[in-house]
Amino acid sequence: MELILKNVSKKLSKNFSLNNVNFSIKNGEVLGLIGNNGAGKTTIIKSIFKEYRLDQGEILVNGKSISKYDLRKIEFFPDQNNFPKNFKIIDYCYHNYLLSNIDGNKKQFKIRFKELSESLELLEYKNKKFLHLSSGMQKRFLLLCALMNKPEMIICDEPMANMDIQTRKDFILLFKKLIEKFDLIVLITSHDIEELEKLINKVVLVDKGEIILEKNFNNKKDNLAELYEKNIRNPKSKIKVEEILKGY
Repeated sequence: MELILKNVSKKLSKNFSLNNVNFSIKNGEVLGLIGNNGAGKTTIIKSIFKEYRLDQGEILVNGKSISKYDLRKIEFFPDQNNFPKNFKIIDYCYHNYLLSNIDGNKKQFKIRFKELSESLELLEYKNKKFLHLSSGMQKRFLLLCALMNKPEMIICDEPMANMDIQTRKDFILLFKKLIEKFDLIVLITSHDIEELEKLINKVVLVDKGEIILEKNFNNKKDNLAELYEKNIRNPKSKIKVEEILKGY
C-alpha cells in the first residue's frame, strides 16, 4: 500500500488553511508528523479520513483516489481512552470487530484475539474490565482493537500520552514488533519527540499548514529535536534578529 497526498489544500478559516501539502507513506514506513499545536496535523488526518472536501489536490491510495478506497482498512488510534469502562476487554474488542463489518465469525475473532493478546502480553487480562486496568494497559488494548480487523495502515494521535517512562519503553518495543510482524504503515503525531524518534523511519514537519520538511529518518544518525529546532523554531528566531539588525 502507498498513500500519497498531492498538492492538498483546504481553507478552514480566515486564519488557517492547508497549503499545497505533499508527502507519501508506504509499507515499511513509520512516519512522524510533527508540528506545533494548530500547525495542521489534525486537518491532514481528517482529510485522509475524508472528513473535508479538498479545495485543491488529491489523496491517492495505490495510485487511485482515496474516495474509492475502503477506509475500514485505515484504523485510528486516539490519544484518549474513550470507551465504556465497565466493559470486559474481550467483549469490547468483539463489539468493535462486529461494527467494522469485516467478514468473519466468532471463531475467527477468537483466533485473532488470542494471537494479538499474546503478542501484546495481554491474554491474562481478557476478562477484566477497562476500569481495573492501568492507562498503559488500556492503551495496549486499544492498539489490540485497532489491529483486530487487519488494517493496512494505523494513524496514531499521541499514542504514548499519559504513560510513565517504563510503560512508554515497553509500549514502544511491543509496537515496533507488531509493525514489523504485520507489515503495517503507521502515521504518528506526537509532542514526545524523544520517544517518537525511537519508532519512526520517516519524518514530515508541518508549520502553518505547509510541509517544511519530508525526509527519511535514521535514529542512529539523525536527531529529531535538532530537525525541529532548525526547520520550525530557528527560522522564526533568525527573522526576528535580522529585522532588529536592519535598524542599526
